[in-house]
Amino acid sequence: MRTIRNLMLPLVAALALGPGAAGGGTDGPSAPSGLRPGQNWLLRGVDAGGREVLHSLTVAGQPQWDGRRWSAPTTLGRVVVSETVPLTLVVSASEAAGRTGLICFGVRDGDRHRGILLSGTLPQQREQADRVAEAERRWRATLPRPRGATGREMQGWARAAGVGTCEAQVF
Repeated sequence: MRTIRNLMLPLVAALALGPGAAGGGTDGPSAPSGLRPGQNWLLRGVDAGGREVLHSLTVAGQPQWDGRRWSAPTTLGRVVVSETVPLTLVVSASEAAGRTGLICFGVRDGDRHRGILLSGTLPQQREQADRVAEAERRWRATLPRPRGATGREMQGWARAAGVGTCEAQVF
C-alpha cells in the first residue's frame, strides 16, 4: 500500500531542485482546472511551529505534463496536480539556495483542498513527512478495509504528528 510519505518525499525532492525539476511537456491529458495562467490560489494554514500561514499564489506560466503529473509555476513557487497526491502547492522551496519553504499536500474536500503542511528546510520537511507517515500507519491500522483518506483525516494525522495543516482554494 502506498503511504503518504512514499508519495510526498519524491515530490519534495524534485520540487526542491527548482522550477524545471517537475516540468515536462504539454502533451498529455487535459490540464486540471486551477492551472490556467493568471488563476489565483489562496494557501492558508498553520505551520509546525503554530504560526499562521497565508499566501496568495498566481499561476504564472503554462502547465507542463511530465507523464505522471501536471505542474505550473506560480509567483511564489509551483502548483502540482497528480493522480496520487491530488494537489501540491509549493512556496519558495529550494534546498540548493539554502531557503526554507512550505509544501501543502491536500485532497479535494468540498470547494477546497485540505491537507498537510510541511515547512522549513528539506531535511525538516522529510522529518515531518516521517512523523505524518507514522500517524497515517496508526490510522490505517484502525480501518476494517483500506480506503483513501479525506482532507480532514490527513489534517488529523498532521496534528497527531505535530505537523502543520493547510487549505488551498482557487479564487
